[in-house]
Amino acid sequence: MNPFIAYLLSYCAVILIGFALIQYLSNGFLFTFMRVKGSRGKLLLVIVKGKIQHYCVTGKVIGGDLIYRDAAAKKAGRKVEKSLTLPDGVVFRIFNVNAVMVDEEKNCILRPGMHDVPGFDPIKWGNYLKRALLAPKIKDDSILLVLVLVGLLIVLCICIYLAVKMGSLNTSMQGLRYMLSNASISVGVPA
Repeated sequence: MNPFIAYLLSYCAVILIGFALIQYLSNGFLFTFMRVKGSRGKLLLVIVKGKIQHYCVTGKVIGGDLIYRDAAAKKAGRKVEKSLTLPDGVVFRIFNVNAVMVDEEKNCILRPGMHDVPGFDPIKWGNYLKRALLAPKIKDDSILLVLVLVGLLIVLCICIYLAVKMGSLNTSMQGLRYMLSNASISVGVPA
């Protein structure tokens, strides 16, 4: 092998290993930054404030809305993107590129002073819609209670009707009083 080609390959390997190490140590910031820098202002650097750590993704502004994909959007699906309305005064310059800071938990844009700006999260609202459409129907127990009470009333009316028909309503009432007085004596309530 030609010594020049050997030197060229060894230097390329050292440079690639260095870039890979910087990419690993910066948690993916290097290539994201290079992509935003190479877009010449078409893309924004979106700094996502996650639950555990901050990380960077690219985003673009379309019609006054910031469209990007963070880790939550990537879990939901590859084609799902978040869209937040971009208010005035939230874009700032960092490393000579335009950047925006976003909170992953609250799904809102953060102002440079770390104040919240509420936004719309289509993933969260889409999940709410699915849950509402697929939720089981709520059973109304008041209808069942009314039916039970009506049934008891009908049974009571039938019992009274049968007692009157048999002609022993007076004896039945005396027997009922006697039974209730025995029950109250056995419980310990004075008669």
